[in-house]
Amino acid sequence: MNEDTTQDLNRLSFEERVLAEFAAMHSEIAAMRADIAVLHKVYFRLDERLSTLEEKVDRRLQETRPIWENVLAEVKHANKKLDILAAATLRDVNLIRYARQAYH
Repeated sequence: MNEDTTQDLNRLSFEERVLAEFAAMHSEIAAMRADIAVLHKVYFRLDERLSTLEEKVDRRLQETRPIWENVLAEVKHANKKLDILAAATLRDVNLIRYARQAYH
């Protein structure tokens, strides 16, 4: 506090000083309430935006799920074909080795 304010407070009675402090506290509380109201509005806007985003993601997931299910089915089918091809190749390699050993 600067000296002028201190001197002003010294001229006031105790009751006037207490009331002045209460008035200052009231102003600070009113400012905090205004800040809280702003934060409350920001929170609800963010909540609305998040809900909108979640809905959009859910819609996109529903739209793309059949595509990914088809891709997965095709990959499984390709893996089965590769397993069959690998088994046949291994069988042929073993036949060739056996044939080489038999003729040597």
